[in-house]
Amino acid sequence: MRRCGQSATRRIGYITPRISDHHGLAIWRGIVEMAQARGVDVFSFVGGEVQNPQDAERRANAIYDLVDRESLDGLIIWGASLGSHAGPAATYDFCQRFQPLPMVSIGISLPGIPGVVLDSYGGTRAAMAHLIEVHGRRQLAFIRGPTAHREASERYRSYCDTLADYSILFDPQLVSPPYPWVEEYGAEAIRVFLDERGAQFDAIVSASDTFALGALPALHARGISVPEQVSVVGFDDRPASRALTPPLTTLKISMRERGRQALAMVLARLDGEQLPDEVSLPARLVIRRSCGCFDAEVVRAGGTEGRRNKEEGKLPGATSHAFSVLTRGATTSLARELEDAGRPAADGVQLLEAFVAELDGTVEGVPPVGRFLVTLDDLMRRAVTTGGEAWPWHGVISALRELAGVRPDEDGERWRRAENLLHQARVLIGEYAWRSQAEATRRLRQQSDQLHDITRSLALAGDVGELVDILARDLPGLGIRSCAVALYENPRAGTEGIDSVPGDCRLVLAYDENGRAVLPPDGEVCCAPVLASGGRLIGDRKVGDIARFQRVYYDRPSEDATDPGEGVDGRRRTLSACLPGSPVQTIIVQTLFSRGRVETLHATSLLGFIMLDGSGCEGQIYRVLQEQISSALTSVLLLQENIRLYHAATLRAERSVAAEQAAQEKQRLAEEADHLKSRFLSMVSHELRTPLILLEGLSEMMLREGLGSRPPLPAPYRQDLERIRATSQQLGGLVRDVLDLARSQVGQLRLALKPLDLGSVLQSTILVGEQMARSKGLDWQVEIDEDLPEVRGDGARLQEITLNLISNAVKFTALGEVRLRIEADAGDAAPGVTVSISDTGLGVPLEEQQAIFDEFRQSERTASRGFGGLGVGLAICREIVQLHGGEIGVRSSGRVDGGSTFYFRLPALAPAAARQAGGVPAAQAGEAAGGWATAGVAPTAASGTGRWQESRRWQDSVVLLTEQAAGGELLRSHLREQGFDVAVLPVEEQEDWLAQLLSLRPGAVVLDLQPTWEQGWQLFDVLKHSQATEDIPVLLYSLLAEQGQGSVLALDYLAKPMGPAALARALQNLGLADHDAQDQAILIADDDPDIRALHRDMVRERFPGCRILEAADGVQALELLQREEAEGRPQGAPLLFVLLDLMMPELDGIGVLEAMQRDAWLRDIPVIVLTAQSLLEDDMGRLGRGVASILQKGVFTTEETLAQVQGALARNKRLGSEAQRLARKVMAYIHAHYAEDISREQMASYAGISERHLTRCFVQEAGLSPIDYLNRFRVVQARHLLDEGGMNITEIMNAVGFRDSSYFSRIFRREVGMSPSAYRDQPPAAVAAASAAHLS
Repeated sequence: MRRCGQSATRRIGYITPRISDHHGLAIWRGIVEMAQARGVDVFSFVGGEVQNPQDAERRANAIYDLVDRESLDGLIIWGASLGSHAGPAATYDFCQRFQPLPMVSIGISLPGIPGVVLDSYGGTRAAMAHLIEVHGRRQLAFIRGPTAHREASERYRSYCDTLADYSILFDPQLVSPPYPWVEEYGAEAIRVFLDERGAQFDAIVSASDTFALGALPALHARGISVPEQVSVVGFDDRPASRALTPPLTTLKISMRERGRQALAMVLARLDGEQLPDEVSLPARLVIRRSCGCFDAEVVRAGGTEGRRNKEEGKLPGATSHAFSVLTRGATTSLARELEDAGRPAADGVQLLEAFVAELDGTVEGVPPVGRFLVTLDDLMRRAVTTGGEAWPWHGVISALRELAGVRPDEDGERWRRAENLLHQARVLIGEYAWRSQAEATRRLRQQSDQLHDITRSLALAGDVGELVDILARDLPGLGIRSCAVALYENPRAGTEGIDSVPGDCRLVLAYDENGRAVLPPDGEVCCAPVLASGGRLIGDRKVGDIARFQRVYYDRPSEDATDPGEGVDGRRRTLSACLPGSPVQTIIVQTLFSRGRVETLHATSLLGFIMLDGSGCEGQIYRVLQEQISSALTSVLLLQENIRLYHAATLRAERSVAAEQAAQEKQRLAEEADHLKSRFLSMVSHELRTPLILLEGLSEMMLREGLGSRPPLPAPYRQDLERIRATSQQLGGLVRDVLDLARSQVGQLRLALKPLDLGSVLQSTILVGEQMARSKGLDWQVEIDEDLPEVRGDGARLQEITLNLISNAVKFTALGEVRLRIEADAGDAAPGVTVSISDTGLGVPLEEQQAIFDEFRQSERTASRGFGGLGVGLAICREIVQLHGGEIGVRSSGRVDGGSTFYFRLPALAPAAARQAGGVPAAQAGEAAGGWATAGVAPTAASGTGRWQESRRWQDSVVLLTEQAAGGELLRSHLREQGFDVAVLPVEEQEDWLAQLLSLRPGAVVLDLQPTWEQGWQLFDVLKHSQATEDIPVLLYSLLAEQGQGSVLALDYLAKPMGPAALARALQNLGLADHDAQDQAILIADDDPDIRALHRDMVRERFPGCRILEAADGVQALELLQREEAEGRPQGAPLLFVLLDLMMPELDGIGVLEAMQRDAWLRDIPVIVLTAQSLLEDDMGRLGRGVASILQKGVFTTEETLAQVQGALARNKRLGSEAQRLARKVMAYIHAHYAEDISREQMASYAGISERHLTRCFVQEAGLSPIDYLNRFRVVQARHLLDEGGMNITEIMNAVGFRDSSYFSRIFRREVGMSPSAYRDQPPAAVAAASAAHLS
């Protein structure tokens, strides 16, 4: 408490979480009214609820640290609202910090702290009794409030007890969960009652009007009529309750009276009076339409029977008697109505006296508007100007009418005069109501405009000084007569994330009605709690300090100041002296804090606090000002900090201009060097690979028998050629590894990253690894976890490094096994997927394990045993894994023949359960990464592929790749009319377009290259360099519908120098695989003579009767084309196709294509485009722009363009028939030779196509890969032999073509569902049942 000698005016603190809502504002007004009546200063500390989980509330609670026990005389705490989250125990602990101040709590009583509480129990009982007795309701639902809230608990207890008193069975299904005081939970309670529980009820008792405000619209939305079907009652009588339709029956409580009573009790404690532990205020039932009754005022206004004076039978005519009527108890109806209207009951004496006098005609010489209306006008004016409302005065008039008791059958003239007076009174009330509403609207608009102007001005403030100038200038216009702003001197962070208030602050603004205090530029340092609580600003300082204080704050001399605690006028200089405002102080103290933490400015988000005069504004204004000033102050501090940082950065920049320029030059030189390196790599790639592929291609051609007129080679020559081809392939692999390593070091090794399921992506790699291990006699084991999380990766590159590690494991293992494991792991920081390859081979010495992944590093143990290699494979694996953001390593005991485990780990994207979130199955994503993941996996009838094949043949399916979903609509409609199934994939909108394309398995792809799309050629490159899509024909087209023109390019895309298999695939796509080409010309355009020679031999071997034309550049190519056109036009026989290198001197391939497009005779000639093995980005961009330029020229009309696309796709249909023929040809070969050792290479050679094209034909025709088809056919034959008997399992295995017993057993179990021995030993019925179960 305050020390002796301080100001005699008592100073009371009020702690509240809010004053902006209806209840908070009413309590605060009651406290202020009583304070003004008793001459008491009130300091309201507005914060948040205790232990509220919201950060904003917790930061706002820092204001409670400013409550200074030595500066205050007593304290009022709104305990019920403060503890609505925390409960009574935490609220009590919170109050202990303010001991030994005398305290009073509102809404809840605490040990040692008296409470002003509401009779929630009795009020709820009265409402329920009305529903049960008057309206006969028996199924009463209850919407509960927070369990920690005392009044909510009392209302629920009353609900339960009242049901028992009326012998109504308690039904827990009719009680909602406890909800916070939020309107939306009223609607939520209705949903729970009706939808979740299916409850039946005829009345709703709401623990608060807040819930009823949400419940009524929810009932109306469901077609439930209130009050006809369901009665609704609330509690609190909020203003909005009367405005509802229907108006809400509720329990009226006087929150203002609670505030008045609380302050009176604090003052009584200070006077030494003994107080009860609890003072309970009644709640009065207000009848309105929602329960089923009409409004009480409506009923009372319509009655003619008043309450008559039992003694005289007439209205009393004496003032003394009138006063006695009112004072027989404040419970009379007139007294209650006056209280509701905001006036004391004693005012009824004056009003009743005037009414009686004018009614009896005892007032002479009065104007038409007599004494009664003048008195009523005066009382209403005083009520309205102090914040009251006009509509409660209707109740006052109704009470007067009841008291009058005048009946028309007894005294007609007197009754008429009374009715006229009361009617005039109601007109006057209506006029006041209209004026009050208009004034409230005007005042609200004015305050809104003023707040808008203040907010706009604050937003433009450049520093703290300008900000406080704006406040001092504009706040008085809102009616705020005094204000102080203080910023914290040394804010510090508190424990558990709650910021604490420092002891000191800087007062940067102080003004009152006497003017603005003059403060130092940086503010005056003060004790923050003392300042906020209105204590002595300078404490026990000396006289000299007081003189300085006077000069600073009032700019007055201090010669007359003799008392250290007094100023020049003899008054003690407290905060009230700085902010006098009015003789009685009503100060509102609020925290200023940033909405986000500003660690660059402070250790916490607390900025300071503001003290505002609380006598001139509504409570909502203070909340808005707090937020706006906090936001503006945060912006100003950030701006100042940014300016400081900017100046510091500018200074550093000025000092380092030379260094910056040097760094830029260094970067430019580095980029130029990288570009030169890239060019060098491209050149080296071409120069090294060309001779190797020539060797490989020529040797392959010489080894192919039965083609052309070449006789078979003798066996020794064939063996030498096999060695040449194998050596060239090995050397080509070494060159590729070295170039890949070099590319990774100069940033040219790029990844096509997308979400992948490693278990699916590595399926084909697993099959290759199994073949490698089996061929060396090693056991092969695979373990894959279920529900693997997805990773983000390049499928082709991950297959490459996995195959590299498997190859090494097989290479360095003589006996034993190779084991591949794919598993999910939690990891130290984040989940991931680990792929490990273990072997029982040589092992890695401990001293070499750290360097085994370095470039050109080979283990001494492997080198000593004659294993070759450059030692770059593992280095490339490391580079690729690191580009994926993963890690790679090795684990080995170091012992000789102790084996080793190489592994790599990639970070996981998401849990396995979320794989389908993007709408693309993980297996499809694996295929999109570049691996044909269906190899070795038989599709089921329920798969997407099966459904596609059932609905349409694959040749009829077309995927249209567009930039946006709306693109290609005209072409899509046209193709569908022609019988094609068309799926549109918008590349820019769907990152997983490649996965979706593979899931559809189309017969052709149409690439829509619009003029504004720059990614066209890149997509073409992706499709033709992915193993999963390189065999799919691609058609490039552009259609400008508004110009009515378009173009079509039918291209295939190969990397040169191409091999015989690649040429065969391209010819297959163009429909030329079996063309005889007799006397037709084929043009080969390439600037490399060796490449031309190789391609010439390949073409000649494929088409012996053709004429081959050769051109070294684009100009020669055009000349040859034009000559052929001139000679061939009469016969109508254009060239069969063109092999066109895009990168040629003089005129490149783009120029040749453009010229061919312009010529009607040449544009239909199929073109196979040849490019370098790896294009640089600028080369790719140039090709894209060139193709786009060709297509933009629009050589066809719209109808011709559509017809061209349709014709090209029709040719592709014929290719489907060819694929079916090839697949069935190989199936017949399998049926005849299944018992022999058949490889996929042998099958492809028999069919005369590439292995990948063979796989695609099989998948399209049978839904299986060739190897899967072979194994399934072998298992069928094995089952026949097992059924016949007479052979053991080993003999059967060899008879059907298997050479490994474990592999045979695993394939048999996969196909049949049991092992061969189990199949042989089971009776036929059991075998059939097991097989059926396995298939299902």
